[in-house]
Amino acid sequence: MTHPVHKGGRVGARFPKVDGPGKADGSGIYADDIRLPRMLHAKMLRSPHANARIRGIDVSEAEKYPGVVATLVGAEMPAKYGVIPWTHDEQALERRATEIEERPTELEELPAVVDAEAALRAANAKFERRFATMESLARTRGLDLKSLSAAEWDALWREAKLNRT
Repeated sequence: MTHPVHKGGRVGARFPKVDGPGKADGSGIYADDIRLPRMLHAKMLRSPHANARIRGIDVSEAEKYPGVVATLVGAEMPAKYGVIPWTHDEQALERRATEIEERPTELEELPAVVDAEAALRAANAKFERRFATMESLARTRGLDLKSLSAAEWDALWREAKLNRT
């Protein structure tokens, strides 16, 4: 079935904005306007640094705060999700901190990358390290990278990420 907007086959035809009038006159309902019985609200703690490594997370003080029903850290939300099609592999919360011993929230400030050239250099260096780790893993297993299938290559690439050297 053809959507009514496409009838007539006009390329570039306008799509009707069914929610447009409500947004324009202020009568539209947004997610922040919705109030349901027994609804909880969330507060997210973000890093005050542009780039930092989480060294530890301790939620015990937050749990003592009046009205707090629950706390959540990355290890409790391992699934990846995507709000929009090109973000299908996002993580809602950072998980790597949970690999480190439990400590009070501690951040190691790292240098912030503020220009494109520096970002490309950092990404290239990271790629080179990971590829070197992948080559090392392949050598120890007697594998030839050129003869691996796409699935084998992908598995080794993922393993190289886990075996940071």
